[in-house]
Amino acid sequence: KDTEIPFDSREQALEIKTNSTEGSEDWIYAAFYDNEFSYIGKIIIEWISPMRYTLSSCTTFPTTPPGQQDKIWKFSKSSTRLVIECNNLVVLQVVFSTGCRTDIWSKTVDKVLFSGSADTASDTRTLR
Repeated sequence: KDTEIPFDSREQALEIKTNSTEGSEDWIYAAFYDNEFSYIGKIIIEWISPMRYTLSSCTTFPTTPPGQQDKIWKFSKSSTRLVIECNNLVVLQVVFSTGCRTDIWSKTVDKVLFSGSADTASDTRTLR
């Protein structure tokens, strides 16, 4: 089942708790939309070996997160950048003007949709 979460990227960060192991082929699959439900982009984190992150309209960033199985992912977005932390370690920081389509990712995110069939890693989702 798909899950939609209201999210104000100007005021909030999104935290996702996972308990997946590298190589399990679990995914976080989150699509971001504005208040008119116009698509902005998606973030995919894949538990393959090695783990992989994909940010639509940008580059794929292979990065190694901390080794613990239990992870808390924090997504913070402004009009100029996206920061992804894993267990308080910055694993990805993207400045839209240098690595992404600024016309898309600079928009304010108002909703996040998690695909029920593709998002197999998310245990809990919290707005901070």
